[in-house]
Amino acid sequence: MNKEPWNDMMTRGERVLGWIYLPIHVILLPLLLGVLLYAILGREPDSMKMNLLYFGIGFAAMVLGMWKFLKLSYRRMTENFRGVLLALVLAYVITMVLSLIYGAVTKLLGTPPSPNQDMVEDIAVGNMNQMFAMAVLMVPIVEECLFRGVIFGSIRGKNRILAYVISVLAFSLYHVWQYAVAYQDWTMLLGMLQYFPISIALTYAYDRSGTIWAPIFLHMLNNALSLSLTRG
Repeated sequence: MNKEPWNDMMTRGERVLGWIYLPIHVILLPLLLGVLLYAILGREPDSMKMNLLYFGIGFAAMVLGMWKFLKLSYRRMTENFRGVLLALVLAYVITMVLSLIYGAVTKLLGTPPSPNQDMVEDIAVGNMNQMFAMAVLMVPIVEECLFRGVIFGSIRGKNRILAYVISVLAFSLYHVWQYAVAYQDWTMLLGMLQYFPISIALTYAYDRSGTIWAPIFLHMLNNALSLSLTRG
């Protein structure tokens, strides 16, 4: 890991806005957006369109609220491109190794539920181009700014290990908690385990490179490969 002092490029104002928007994105929008759309449309909203609206709101919030952070992070990436590239390669190796370990463990103990992945595959049928635009372009920017930029960045300067733990757990839980609540089946929370490998790797990419664009690009690559397998 990078042993240099942590240099956080997010301004205080951006961080405050990030913490304000975080519960809106993680809790309020998932719970209320479908209800609001149903009230407006008078019918059950289309899942693809609802997800596009959900991440479209998040994308607009991140670009408008964290433009300076994204711009400074991009500048740092261009100034240390080889270092960022090395961080990406190492983070990808971490993903592969941890994924192999996860696969071996689940082969012995059984695979936990993966409701979010099932949902993505269902929505992708007949909507692959829209899904690619959302998952590869919008989702990484929204989720990396929140889970790496806001959560990890807020804690990293005080306690590095705690920053990793909270960022990884929050990102992983974010992908499954809605299903556990909706179906009243708390075993679905075990599905968060499948997100540990990529979440650890994304956090490492940010920690080592110091630019949010490293985990954004890794996240884009991961989602693109995952959707390509779904298409295949």
